[in-house]
Amino acid sequence: MIKVSAVLVSILAVVFLLAFIILYSGIFPILTGFNINSVINTIDTSFTISFDKVRASKYYIVEIHDSKDELLYKKKIDKNEFTQDFGFIQENETYKLDVYAYNKKDESRKANNTYEFNYQKEVYLTKDSNNFLNNETTYIYLSRLVDTKNYSIKLTKNKYDDNNTLIENKLIKEDIITSDVYEINESYFKDEKVELVVELLKNETLIDTVKLYNNMYPQETPEVISPENGSTVELNEIYLKFKDLTWAERYEIQIVNSSGNVIATTSTEENEVLIDKSIFKDGMYTINVNAYLGEYSTKASTMFKVESVVSPVYVSKDINHLTKGEKIELYSTNEGTIYYTIDGTDPLNGGLVYSSPITINENTTLKTVVINKDIHSDVKTYELKINKKDVSVYLASSNQYYNIGVTPYTNERKEMNLVSDLIEKKLTSKNIKVYRNDYLSSYSNILSECEYNNIDLLVSLETT
Repeated sequence: MIKVSAVLVSILAVVFLLAFIILYSGIFPILTGFNINSVINTIDTSFTISFDKVRASKYYIVEIHDSKDELLYKKKIDKNEFTQDFGFIQENETYKLDVYAYNKKDESRKANNTYEFNYQKEVYLTKDSNNFLNNETTYIYLSRLVDTKNYSIKLTKNKYDDNNTLIENKLIKEDIITSDVYEINESYFKDEKVELVVELLKNETLIDTVKLYNNMYPQETPEVISPENGSTVELNEIYLKFKDLTWAERYEIQIVNSSGNVIATTSTEENEVLIDKSIFKDGMYTINVNAYLGEYSTKASTMFKVESVVSPVYVSKDINHLTKGEKIELYSTNEGTIYYTIDGTDPLNGGLVYSSPITINENTTLKTVVINKDIHSDVKTYELKINKKDVSVYLASSNQYYNIGVTPYTNERKEMNLVSDLIEKKLTSKNIKVYRNDYLSSYSNILSECEYNNIDLLVSLETT
């Protein structure tokens, strides 16, 4: 009995040893079960995904579906933790994340759990009134704050003298957030000319800044970035961009024409605006950007010229690879009449009106222009090149002598040739020379013929 028990113990030991080898050595790539551990929103729409490392895995596939099971994201990764910006994520929507582990045989195993998560926009700082302190204790509110974990605030004091010269820059306080209301006591700034910089951080990453002012106005002034002052822009939608001021509550924008009349106004909290083309015509314009904090405001301006511009003429074909007799079409993205010449002369002086495709039989200098009322595009020159050598294709529809098919499908040879006939007809219509193989030709014969005739492309048609 003791001997039998010893034998059983030995057998069990061998079984467990083999199981260990199979599961963990990689000799037999069996994927073990695993779990998705966390999906953490780090900042904005960036998330860190973490799951168990799977033995015998070669790589992982991560998928994200929305609440309707529509696939929104799929990515191949080689680590069990990664950070990714999911720009498609929408606030208050629920998403489902799945992870699949793959071994070297491309066999897969899905994680034991599907991880559901949603997205809340990042916490930001607000104040109950304007950003002027007036020598009084004030409170900052953390809007959207759900969990105080990982958030902190830094308070920096910038002190100025009566000439608005910075005389002190000091970090005066750094606190871990414990609620959605943060007090700033008057003792830090009372009766002083101070700019207080309040910075909100999440895991040591800056996510929002508010500037507060005591006995002074903001020192930072607006600046228009685009359109540049003194520039000339095309008559189209105007992209206005200006420096984003941390203290500004809103921006008022005025568009002034050359007569000094305000022709349009708008208000925005963003530092980028797309102004509709219909507001402008050829001429000079000024855009004023007024930044407001309560009743206080400061202004930046840019003056620029708007001009109608006609885009050049484009051709429909690759100008370097034309065949003799090929037709090309001309087109423009603007309204107007296209004029052209094919003798190298200026199309503005005696050019032909384009009305139908142009046939090209030799190397040609094509010059084009678009005229729209009293303005025209730049003259565009195209050097059209005719290929000296005809393009050739060899159609080899398998080894036809043996290609009789299998019962009941014994018409393969005929069908293959019908397909080849259709291809040949299409190619020859494009001035491409076509060669065909004899039904007795072997592949060695076909390759020899291609080499002898300097074939550009061999197309082998096969059935399976």
